[in-house]
Amino acid sequence: MLLIILHLLFVVTMATSKRINLFVQQLNEQTSDSIGFIENDKVHLIDNAIERDTPYCIGTKDLVNHECFAFYKNLETLNIENMVFDMFLGEDGDVSRLSLSFDKEETVKAGKEKEKGKGKELNNIDETNKPRVKKHPFVVAPQPNMNPDSLKKQQQKGQQKSGNTKLEVVKQKKTVKYIDEDGKEVTKEVEIEVEVPLEEDVIVDERSWIQKNWMYVVPPLLLFLVMGGGADEAAAGGGTGGRGG
Repeated sequence: MLLIILHLLFVVTMATSKRINLFVQQLNEQTSDSIGFIENDKVHLIDNAIERDTPYCIGTKDLVNHECFAFYKNLETLNIENMVFDMFLGEDGDVSRLSLSFDKEETVKAGKEKEKGKGKELNNIDETNKPRVKKHPFVVAPQPNMNPDSLKKQQQKGQQKSGNTKLEVVKQKKTVKYIDEDGKEVTKEVEIEVEVPLEEDVIVDERSWIQKNWMYVVPPLLLFLVMGGGADEAAAGGGTGGRGG
C-alpha cells in the first residue's frame, strides 16, 4: 500500500513539474515569440510586444496538437488579470489538454479564501490576480454497445481457450467529456482504433432436405421398386398357367 501511495505521489510530482513552454504567434506569420512557461502549477509569463488590433495564437509544442490552443484579439498585455490556464489531466497524471480562459469570479473567490486564512487583509492581491493554473480530470465516458449480438459473440470467443486467435483493427466511437473555455461541460464523439477477434465467415448450407438426405431415400426406393416388380410378374405368370390347365 505504501508503495502504491509513493508511486502516485511520484506520478503527480512528475506531471506538475513538467515544464510547458508557451509562445505567441500571429496568424499570418511563420515565426513565433516565447512568452514564458508553466511549471510546478505556476505560470511564468514575460512581457512581450503585443499589437492591440492583431489576432494572436497562444500555443505550445510540448503537447500534441496544441500549437494554437487559444486564439485572442485586442490583447494589450499577456499578464492579464483573471487569466486561467486550465489543465486536464489523464489517469497517469500527464496533461492531456490545455486551454485558456478568464475567470474573474474565481479570482475574487481565491482572494477572499486567502484573506480568510490569514485572518487579516490581503496585502498581496496582485499575486492572486496573476495568471494561474487550474486542474481538471480528463474523463472519457464509456460508449454503450448498441449491438448485443456482436457482444455475445465476442464473449463466446473469449471463453474459448485458443492461443491462435486472430485479431483485426476496427474503429469504434467513444464519447469524451471535458470543460471548455467558458467552464461548461462539453461532450464530444471521437474515433479510436481497437483490436477485436476476427470473425470467420460461416458457410450456410442452403440445400433442401431431399438434396441433403437423398442417399438415405433413393436406394431403398429403388430396392422396393425392384422387389415389388418381380413379385407382380411372378403372380401374373402363375395365374396364366392355372387357366391353361
